[in-house]
Amino acid sequence: MPETHTPTEDATPVVDWRALRDLVSDETSEHGRRRRSVALTVAILAWIAAFVLVWITWDQVATRDIVADQLPFLASSGLAAIVAAIIGGAALVVAFLPTGPASR
Repeated sequence: MPETHTPTEDATPVVDWRALRDLVSDETSEHGRRRRSVALTVAILAWIAAFVLVWITWDQVATRDIVADQLPFLASSGLAAIVAAIIGGAALVVAFLPTGPASR
């Protein structure tokens, strides 16, 4: 029995996706390197800011003898230092997240 081809089978093109995958993976890896660099920079800057805030808080609290005078510095600069340290940690986590298909 002869095989019959339908017009849709003959018109269906065959696509080679390897070139597109290579193109996407190169861009993804470059984007991943860029993201990692920015995230590490943000993490380091946030930790430096946290250290400076702790230093300022310590300096201001150490000069006050009354606890009621120390609390405003602890509440403002101390909490800001904690937030900056958390932001630095989150940026470090983002820096080491997988970048997608290129990282596998």
